[in-house]
Amino acid sequence: MQVRIPSKLKVPVIETEAQDLSLQPGQLVLAVGGSKSGKSKLLEIWAQEMANLWQVPLLYLATLEVGDDPENQARVDRHRAQRAGKGFETLEASCQIRQVLKAESLKWQAKPVLLLECLGTLTANEIFSPCNQARQAFWGLPAHYDQAPEPGLAGKIAQDLLADLAWLKKQTNLTLIASNDVFSNCPAPDPWSRLWLDTLGLVHCGLAQDPSCLLVEVAAGIPLVWSGFPLASQIRSVL
Repeated sequence: MQVRIPSKLKVPVIETEAQDLSLQPGQLVLAVGGSKSGKSKLLEIWAQEMANLWQVPLLYLATLEVGDDPENQARVDRHRAQRAGKGFETLEASCQIRQVLKAESLKWQAKPVLLLECLGTLTANEIFSPCNQARQAFWGLPAHYDQAPEPGLAGKIAQDLLADLAWLKKQTNLTLIASNDVFSNCPAPDPWSRLWLDTLGLVHCGLAQDPSCLLVEVAAGIPLVWSGFPLASQIRSVL
């Protein structure tokens, strides 16, 4: 069943075809934008509308590790306030989402609409967080940051993250993923930052190959919907 998604944002979707945007069960939405671009607000609106229409649970998957960082805590508080009263149940998985959510998914009486916030943070946690040391060792990441990662690790890590996200997609009626547009910034200052950028870029490209993927670029609160996968064969060779 296809449904029209009326956007409640004050600004319209630019693409004419996206004015009659349709989403179906089993679909994936990837929204990429810079900081404060409006991507989270857009996905929250779409997630609410679809969960209400299909009468399924509405989940928010938080990936940020707060720790004792006051800036991270302020960010979490801001997002919680933004979601307050909207029907979201919050889950937390800073890395290894398949392992963390496998038991949780068995409890779901109906496949939910799930919003993951955000892919850039999840990728950073997978590479840098102490919570993921076993997987980092499996990938062959050096134990200390003064050692540069070996070439080719970005593709290896991206494959595992894409497998996790493919598993997550199978557990949901609709998966919406917010991610960072950081590829127009200054060059990465060190090999570890380059590893994060390369991995995130490859995960973006891998998700976009999914025929069910709706790719949305968000800038200044305006969503631009893209379609078509002209580089799919070249990207497969990289991964």
